[in-house]
Amino acid sequence: QAALTITANNQSKTYGQANPALTVSYSGFVNGDTQANLTTPATAATIATSASAVGTYAITPSGAVGANYAISYVNGTLNIIPATRTLTFNPIGPKTYGDPDFSGGAVASSGEAIIYSGYNPAVVTIVNGKIHITGAGTTAITATVAASGNYSNIPSLSQTLVVNKAKQTINFASIPKQNKGAQFDLSTVTTASSGLPVTFVTADAKIATINGQILSALRLGKTIITASQAGDANYLAAPDAQQQVVVDDAAGDEILVHQAVSPNGDGINDFLYIEGIKDYPQNKVTLVNRNGVVVFQSYGYDNSNHTFDGHSNLTGALQQGGTYFYKVEFTANGEQKFKTGYFVLKYQ
Repeated sequence: QAALTITANNQSKTYGQANPALTVSYSGFVNGDTQANLTTPATAATIATSASAVGTYAITPSGAVGANYAISYVNGTLNIIPATRTLTFNPIGPKTYGDPDFSGGAVASSGEAIIYSGYNPAVVTIVNGKIHITGAGTTAITATVAASGNYSNIPSLSQTLVVNKAKQTINFASIPKQNKGAQFDLSTVTTASSGLPVTFVTADAKIATINGQILSALRLGKTIITASQAGDANYLAAPDAQQQVVVDDAAGDEILVHQAVSPNGDGINDFLYIEGIKDYPQNKVTLVNRNGVVVFQSYGYDNSNHTFDGHSNLTGALQQGGTYFYKVEFTANGEQKFKTGYFVLKYQ
């Protein structure tokens, strides 16, 4: 037998590709023989697959049969080189505070998990691989993949994410009727969908005042309470909500006439104040001095445009201090009613 050496040919490929065809070379044929003169030709194999990592792997020849040759084998080498990967990261549309977690949408050609970084944690964080909104604002987000010996590059792309403020509403339920002198906690009938605190203002502080969330019923009448929520870094201002509050008298009086008038410009009792009179616009107020002379008479007395401030609306004269008598006639629920009494006019 003649000596015949069969050598596996060296090969190379890129990571992730299928193995190339594995071939062998012969050395030692005599008398014009070729591999066709072998009973069985040689084959070559390797343990490497398309998923094998970058590196070198043996190519092993075997299986040749020829009666005239003493066959020996020499291994070859399969060299797997790093691949190049790409990244796709499309623009992210605007989001709103409170939106659910969402995928950033970046995709690596290698199929590897995306790593997001470079973001403002006050706007977003990453939870279980998804983007989680933490607040309104604008932030950059960078998508990349982990370093790997199987790839020659680490692709990276960035996009800008805008998170808008969320809308909110105020739920303002009816305010129960209040007795004069009572207090009521407005927070029991008011909530903002955002959970932020609500502020209140009253349209007429003579009828009811508000301190924080506590409404104090001061005088008979009706007034509008406005609830507001100005928003914050994450929420837009809510549309105002309004409710009417009715202040009545525990004794059942529809109106109450104050018994002191001191028109001295200090803002206290500068005119004859009649509680509840605005709720009965069909009214007539008559004022008489101690001598029985009518000094003031008004239809539609309203504590604002039609008031007694010490001057007669009949003569225009400033009246002297002292005791005066009143008669208030009004219509309540279709019924004619009246109230009489006195008050003191003084200028000190």
